Amino acid sequence: MTREIEQIKDRLDIVSVVGEYLPLQKAGSNLKANCPFHNEKTPSFFVSPSRGSFYCFGCGAKGDIFSFVEEMEGLDFRGAFEFLAKKAGVEITKVSPQIRAENDRAILAIEEANIYFSGELEKNKDAHKYLLKRGLTEETIKKFSLGFAPAGWRNLKEYLTKKGFTEEEILRAGLIKKVDDAGANKEPYDVFRERIIFPLSESSGRVVGFSGRSMDEDTNPPKYLNSPDSKIFNKSEILYGLDKGKNAIREKDFSIIVEGQMDLLMSHQSGIKNTVAASGTAVTRAHIERLKKISPRILISLDADGAGVRAALRTATIALELGMEVKIAKLTGKDPAEIIEKNLEEYKNCLKSALPFIEFVLDIIMRETLDERARAKRIEKEIVPLLTLIQSAVERSHTIKKVSQKSGIPERALEEDTERFKRSKGRATMTTSENPKKEVKGDVVNQIERHAVGLMYAMEEGEKFALDIKDSFSFLTDVERSSMLLRYEPKREELVFEVENYYGNDDPIRASRNLEEVILNFKSDCLKKRLEAFVAGLSRAETAHDKEKAKEILMLIQETQKELNNK
Repeated sequence: MTREIEQIKDRLDIVSVVGEYLPLQKAGSNLKANCPFHNEKTPSFFVSPSRGSFYCFGCGAKGDIFSFVEEMEGLDFRGAFEFLAKKAGVEITKVSPQIRAENDRAILAIEEANIYFSGELEKNKDAHKYLLKRGLTEETIKKFSLGFAPAGWRNLKEYLTKKGFTEEEILRAGLIKKVDDAGANKEPYDVFRERIIFPLSESSGRVVGFSGRSMDEDTNPPKYLNSPDSKIFNKSEILYGLDKGKNAIREKDFSIIVEGQMDLLMSHQSGIKNTVAASGTAVTRAHIERLKKISPRILISLDADGAGVRAALRTATIALELGMEVKIAKLTGKDPAEIIEKNLEEYKNCLKSALPFIEFVLDIIMRETLDERARAKRIEKEIVPLLTLIQSAVERSHTIKKVSQKSGIPERALEEDTERFKRSKGRATMTTSENPKKEVKGDVVNQIERHAVGLMYAMEEGEKFALDIKDSFSFLTDVERSSMLLRYEPKREELVFEVENYYGNDDPIRASRNLEEVILNFKSDCLKKRLEAFVAGLSRAETAHDKEKAKEILMLIQETQKELNNK
């Protein structure tokens, strides 16, 4: 069905599908109309041709052509699928014995490739030496069937061809790819070249794909390269090491998720076998749902750098939404593999001292915010929404008590704010007004901040703007940026729609000017808030006659003031 879905999306764009039901008007790079799912006088329903999706700022309805037809025609997914397939002229085929046989051949090709990669690792002294230098033992290398892809362009293709596999079968297995500018004499080439190979298995242990890691830390190609998605491999669902770690997860009743293959291998080698890895890709909801089936408890142990903290916060939010018990480890080094190699006990202590997700976020707020009032506002913005995600009333009450004890905010106040947020969630009406400073009635978020976060999300998704703004938010600390993105994550899609609509006009000069104004105002607001917190902290330090603390804060005030003057 996956192939037919993609064919339908290729043949039917969302504008033509929605346009048969609604009169669409041009709105920058998007189109708009009155929402068909709720009554309104002013259009708040937007369609994005580039994203192939729709979003209503009034009622929150969103999706693609399939979900739109489901709602409009009152169909389930299968019905919408058949409806659109007929419209697109796509023939729906059942999985025939022939298709099943083709998939089986692809699996056989992958198994044979696994044997080939293992043999090449034994031949290549540099690759083998690299793994040993990273701390792996011979036993671990063999247990996880690690391999190596040599530098040649068609070594694997030639090997599999001699084993009786056709070019089409090798392509279907995701082991070779066609030349983009395919000329008559150009043959497909190997996907993996000059990389350490990690076999990726289903939970049953069957190898369905590979992940290749460059040995050169400064290389231009990507550090990790995974098999392409196919009918037998989906990287958003495969967790590295789950086949070998599932029993330990059941036994200990919690999973540990790390980022890379080396983190996973070093963990298992050290006896921490209830560990899985995302294989160099972002952790998805499907990954977490798979872990939840084995145990409802998860400990997130991602890299200690800024990107790792941001990834940990995103992963934790997904897990909390799914009703899991979530903890985050406070790592002392760059990544788990590095810590384990230097000091295993230190890593174990990091895991033992892992904090519940909300307490982890609270610690960040307490560390960054010196002023009590500013701290209370951040707790209201960042902690309260997370409290509403806790499904258990007992667990939520316990967490509120912990937050109250650490922050000094009365439990009753936190409970009332949590209930208020739960009641009002989704009721605030959003705007696509061209004035980002305008406050919308019922929407308490700062519009400049909201607009800036939308720009950050859009940049993450590859959106290009009239002005180069890739370094415009570098003044934010990693934790500030992570906390902000986390707070707005539930509204990510609508924020991206807003900035696409706002800057999707035909006047690049006007767009550049507006971008510059928003970013300058946002930076000014952030620095002023930071300065206020420092000034309040200085006052407290002076009152307490803490000269060292006062001196430290005074330096921070001077640095912030200087940055504010130079913005």
